[in-house]
Formats: sequence, C-alpha cells, structure tokens
Amino acid sequence: MTYIDISNQKSEKAVLAGLAADSMNIEERSSDDSMDELEALLETAGGVSCGRLLQKKPTPDPRTFIGEGKVQEMKALIDAEGCTLAVFDNE
Repeated sequence: MTYIDISNQKSEKAVLAGLAADSMNIEERSSDDSMDELEALLETAGGVSCGRLLQKKPTPDPRTFIGEGKVQEMKALIDAEGCTLAVFDNE
C-alpha cells in the first residue's frame, strides 16, 4: 500500500461570494445558510476560507454579476489575504 504525505501541501485560500437578487428564484439566492454550506464544502475539499461577500441587489449586474463595488471589495480581500481562488455560491 502506498501512502501520500499531504502534510506539506498548501491549502487553497479562497474568498467566497454569493448574490441574493430579487429577480432570482428563492432557491437560487445566496443566503448566510448557503454560504455556510459552501464554506463547509470548501473545507472538505481541503481549502480555507479567507473571507466571504454576500451581495443583495435587485438584479445581477450584466457585466460583473455582483456589483462593481463588491468586485473591488473582493479584489482588496484577495490581495490582502493572498487568496488564490474565488468561489461563487450561485450557478
């Protein structure tokens, strides 16, 4: 049997993002509960959450999905925390 030593492997650091738009069906909207579930899935896959953003707005932004301000907030969080991944809660 072969064993793989994963103790030296770096975990992916990820910022989590979700959108709760009024125009979405209720099941499609991100919530604190769905973001908690997303974070648990990330940890199960070996990742580490370095922050989360939940945007509430009437409709998704056609260019950036989340609002432009949230994009800037996400970029600042990624830069500050050294994140290597962004994971969205929405399809």
